[in-house]
Amino acid sequence: MTAEQILRAAAKYIRRHGWRQEEYGADGGPRCMAGAVRSVVGLEPDLPDTDEYEGLMSILEKVAGPNIADFNDVYCRTADDAIAALEIAADLAAPEWKP
Repeated sequence: MTAEQILRAAAKYIRRHGWRQEEYGADGGPRCMAGAVRSVVGLEPDLPDTDEYEGLMSILEKVAGPNIADFNDVYCRTADDAIAALEIAADLAAPEWKP
């Protein structure tokens, strides 16, 4: 899967399974933005980050800022906000996108 596909799949994951704040959540249940990405790439919280995951997070940081957890966990944040951030990051990762 491309970075664009993974980030879109993470948005779809949240739509399907729900969104949460303050922790990754368990695979198959509600997850934060980073947790949804981890589910898509098959990386559970107890496993170390991979280069692929770090690359995906660097794309997401362009939308959510340098601390994705802070963006995700803001009190007034919603699932729709998280989904929108993942979809915008996917747009940035699309091969046809040029900075």
